[in-house]
Formats: sequence, C-alpha cells, structure tokens
Amino acid sequence: MAEQQPQQTLRERLKTYDGPDKVVTAKEILDHIRTKPQVRMLKSGLANLDKSLGGGFHPGDLVVLSGATGMGKTTLSQTFEVNMLKTQAIASLLLSYEGRKQELLEKFENFDPSVLKCITMPRQTEKHHLQWIEERIIESFEKYGTRTVVIDHLHRLVYKGKGTNFTEEIGNTVIPLKEMAVRLEMVVFLICHISQEATKKLTNGEELGLGAVRDSSFIEQEADVVLYTWRMRDDKNKNVPNANIMKLVKNRHNGEIDVSFPLRFKKGLYYEMARDEYENLISPRKDPPHNRKSARKDDSDFVHEELGGLYAA
Repeated sequence: MAEQQPQQTLRERLKTYDGPDKVVTAKEILDHIRTKPQVRMLKSGLANLDKSLGGGFHPGDLVVLSGATGMGKTTLSQTFEVNMLKTQAIASLLLSYEGRKQELLEKFENFDPSVLKCITMPRQTEKHHLQWIEERIIESFEKYGTRTVVIDHLHRLVYKGKGTNFTEEIGNTVIPLKEMAVRLEMVVFLICHISQEATKKLTNGEELGLGAVRDSSFIEQEADVVLYTWRMRDDKNKNVPNANIMKLVKNRHNGEIDVSFPLRFKKGLYYEMARDEYENLISPRKDPPHNRKSARKDDSDFVHEELGGLYAA
C-alpha cells in the first residue's frame, strides 16, 4: 500500500491543478481565443491567390516559396512585400543570405524609391543562428512595425558542415522558424530551392507538386502554405517571355490546392494575368487581336474553374 501513496498523491494534486497548462474543454479554449483582438490577414495583392487562401496570409504562417534557380522566387517575395506595403501599409524585414544587397535593394528602388523606407534589413547577417534571427524580427517590429519576414534563402541559412546530417539540420531550422512565426504572429516567407529531379521535370514541360523542395520533407511538412513558381511554357514547350506560373500546392487554411495562376512580369514585380492574355500566350492565334473578344480590366480576377485545367489542376 505504501508504494501506491505517491501515485494517489499525484492524482489528488492534479484533480485541482490550476496552472497555465491545465487541461480544459475545447469550448473554453475557443472562447478564450475569441476574446483576443483579431489580427488582420495579410493580402498578397494577387486577388486570386488571396481568394484561395481564404482572404490572404494569416499571422503565424510559414510560407514556402520554391522553384529552380533564376525562376522568380525572390521577385515573387518582393511582389508580396511591395503589395502589402502599398495596400495595407505593412513593413517587411528582409534577411538575405545571397550577398548581393545592392542588386536586391535596387530592384525595390527601381519600382518605387519610397518603398526602401519600409523594407528593413540588418547591416550584417549572421548564418546558422536562430536566436539572432528572432532578435532581429523583434527589433524590426519594435522599431518599424514589421509584420512579415523574408528569408532568402533556407539552404544558405542551414549549416552544412562535414559529418553533419543535412536533412536533420534543415528540420532543426525549419521547425523553430515555424514556432517563431506563431509566437511572434509574423508571416515568414522562406525561399527554398527545388531538387535536381524536379528541375528535370520542368525542363520536360511537367508541373511541380509537393515533394519538389530540395533536401528535406521537413520543409513542406512544417509549412502552412507552399507556392512553386516557374517560367511559363507555350504549347511547344518554349519559355514565354516575362511570364510565370505560380502554383499553390499546400494550403492549411481551407484546403484549396493544386491551383495555378499565370503571372506577368512588369516593372520588377508580378501581376496576375487576364484570361485572354494567358490563352493567347500559351497557344498563339493567327487572327488579329481586334477580332477577338478582349478581357475587361477586372477580368484578371477571374474564377479559377473558368480556365479549366490550369486553374483547377
């Protein structure tokens, strides 16, 4: 009987336990959450993507932006940064590990010099140091009110030393980044490369899907939203100038996935493409433009299903 006493004591203590981690009903938790001020969603500025996300990116989101080298990942992140700034006055912290700050910032300057006042960066960047990243996020929020963070890119952030398990190192980086996004109520955009196998698929005219990110499944597992981008191809599998496809392959908010969006590159940013423009680019017609029904100005905000295979793959 004496051996059972500690267990009985524990049961009695936990029966009246009232600590911050006490077990309560789901209704109590939901009621408590609803008493907190609602944090607004952050709109990407690309109307159809925002629709698919249920209104935009949510505070606490880890958003993976992936694609082959030189396929527009950084430009896509800059598009989100500029759109959020212009439409919602949301500043952004940029953590670039590419070592080309002047070129990167001049892209913002060429679009609108005033944007530079609301894009923040540390003067020097430290690799392999998550505590340093969290401190810079908090510093940027307290000084400038930033609500988004862009990390460009993951594979330069993660340590790849001799004898290390790179897959584990990625997991040890991505999981804390997700926890950091939730804790600080930030949207974290994480730029990643795709695998060599996925690059070959693009070359053969195939689309990307889940599993194309290079090195570790941890990346997509921890992400709330995964977006791939690549150069648009016509019906002869040739690149279309200044045009990209952006594909939503993971979406924790409402489950809408495998939706693709054609984008037009113009003045340093991406813009959603109107229906007739997209159709003419991938399969050019011989009849002159004035003989075809042109899209209205707001037709770039079309319903996905109307485009058949591309928008509802």
